[in-house]
Amino acid sequence: MASTIDLSGLEHYMKVVEKYGQMLKDFRKAMIELCEDAKTYAENQYSQYGHSSITVDFEPHGTRATIYAKGDAVAFFEFGTGEVGRGTYPSESYLPSSGVPITGNWEYYYIDEENSRKDTVNGVKGWWWGAKFVKGNKAEAEMWRTAEYIRRKAHIIISKHFQKESGAV
Repeated sequence: MASTIDLSGLEHYMKVVEKYGQMLKDFRKAMIELCEDAKTYAENQYSQYGHSSITVDFEPHGTRATIYAKGDAVAFFEFGTGEVGRGTYPSESYLPSSGVPITGNWEYYYIDEENSRKDTVNGVKGWWWGAKFVKGNKAEAEMWRTAEYIRRKAHIIISKHFQKESGAV
């Protein structure tokens, strides 16, 4: 006894799976390119402010990636400090509730108890850092700007990768 099985449906299914597998690879290539582009953008932003000690990198995780900045006082540059910095971050909803420094919420008058103390001088709130009175700095928001840059650029880079593969370009 013999049976004939039509495998054309299975062959079609295999082609579809291969196509989607290639699409995922293309998406990953686009994501890596976008991350590299965003990293360069953020590094350029930090260097404009003279923060050469801050480095930017990214880590891909499947279909997501984390882009991060690290270095001395990066949180202070990002979110601002003192009365000068309060309210200067582009989106108050993104202020950290933990991290560096761990304050329970972003504190514009965070001080190092060993080296500084809060004070008001000539009606200006600030703190003494060693022998220098400081009023704070506005938020530079480089990583926030990098996120905005990614939002503007993502569809361009992703489209470019898919158009290459489909032969539309």
